This record gives sequence, C-alpha cells and structure tokens, in this order.
Amino acid sequence: MANFILNAKSGSDWTDNELSVFNIQVDTADSAAFFNITRLPAPNVSSVILTNEARPQGMLPKCDRLFFHYMRDAVKGEESSVADFAAFILSMFNYDEPDRVIHNRKELSFVMCGAVVFAISSSCA
Repeated sequence: MANFILNAKSGSDWTDNELSVFNIQVDTADSAAFFNITRLPAPNVSSVILTNEARPQGMLPKCDRLFFHYMRDAVKGEESSVADFAAFILSMFNYDEPDRVIHNRKELSFVMCGAVVFAISSSCA
C-alpha cells in the first residue's frame, strides 16, 4: 500500500482511504450471526408498542406514552430527537443496569496519529 500521511481528523471526514489504511471494514450479519444465537429472545416490551405504528387513543402507561412521543419526534429527523429516542429505548431495555449510565453526546478523548483528539458520541450516523 502507498505511504499515506495520516492526520488526525473527524470520523465524518474519513474516506475509503482512511478505512483501508486503518484496516477498518464493515461486515453485514444477520441477528443470529451477530449475537451468536439461533433465535433472539422475545422482547420484553408492551404489546401496545409492538402492535402500533403511532400512539393509540386512550390512557397508556408512562413508558408506552413516552415511547410514542420520542418516536414521533425522532421521525422528524432532528439529530437530537433521534439521540433522545435511542437513549430512551436503551433505558427501556435496561441497558442502564446494573450501575450503567446512558449519555447523549458524550465527549471522548483518544490518541490518533500521535495527537490527542476528541470525539462526541452520537446515536446517529
């Protein structure tokens, strides 16, 4: 491979060249291969969420009501709303247990090409 001059830069500025140089590849896998199981467990969520594309009429438990509000806002495509929806879903599935915290837009630092760089995590691509 040619000698590339590697500079620290935002991941959103990377091209196929950087992915190749850093030996990064994206592999597609179905859920069975990704999780190394033959069948995913049934989701532990309300049937109202699983059977409705939009909030149904009537009273709903708080978790269901919030799910539909966050989803409605996320569909509009505003990045912060999508991040809020993703964080809500992670919390709904208890990814914040035991003693974990779900952050939006958390700043991370690491060394890239000999320089300390910062990245802000995002649930959006």
